[in-house]
Amino acid sequence: MAMNSFLKKQTIISILFIIGACIFGVLIGFFQSWEKAIEFFSGYLMEKSLSIDNLFVFLSIFKMYQLDTPMQARILRYGILGAIILRVLFILGGIFLIHKFQWIFYVFGIFLIYSGWKLLFQHEENQPNPFFNHLKKLIPLDETSPGFWVIKDKKLFFTKAFLALLTIEFSDILFAMDSVPAVLAITTDPFIVITSNLWAILGLRSLYFLCQALVEKFEYLHYGVSIILVFIGIKLILHGFIEIPIFFSLCFMLLSVLVPIILGFTKAKKS
Repeated sequence: MAMNSFLKKQTIISILFIIGACIFGVLIGFFQSWEKAIEFFSGYLMEKSLSIDNLFVFLSIFKMYQLDTPMQARILRYGILGAIILRVLFILGGIFLIHKFQWIFYVFGIFLIYSGWKLLFQHEENQPNPFFNHLKKLIPLDETSPGFWVIKDKKLFFTKAFLALLTIEFSDILFAMDSVPAVLAITTDPFIVITSNLWAILGLRSLYFLCQALVEKFEYLHYGVSIILVFIGIKLILHGFIEIPIFFSLCFMLLSVLVPIILGFTKAKKS
């Protein structure tokens, strides 16, 4: 009963954040333009779908370190804060590169196509970087104490929770390398890019626990995400030759996300 109440609370929080993002997008339409609003919704949808897929990486990280739910929630709080800072820095750097070197569009495009192709065929297990398996041997570790570190006999020891947080932050850097070029393919307006990223990241902690409970229902989502990455990559490469309407891009990404989710829920219901 307690777990059902917890999941119900996380569902409500997640829905409220999604409603907040939708209201924000509509306000952009009223006060700026509806074209900017569509750019915001396109960026938000893409970043949200990427974030959901990345949450399963977090799930495997927490499973590896065997952390309980309260500690997972605490780590996610810090992880999301770190993700916000990293995304803003990556976005500003990406916008600078695009304005400075126009050919960077083609580099981003090729990278996104490669990322989508790799995600499509190498998604059996989302395992953290093996570097962190060796990290356990390099730093003083106390696997029984709570918190992120503990002092014993005047010596500083780190805990499993600290290693998990470090792994999450490292993963955020890898995720930003995919998501930032993808959203810059939609628009290079700093306000739209940053706000769509922030709204996609906000509420991820609640969304994580929903994904944890509904993991089997999202088993096809990575196919939709990979299709989106390839599509955005192609759009970047062709941007100087063919102008793909932003509304078409939004509809394409929406279908790419909805179809795998519907298929996953249908399969889970039958089984």
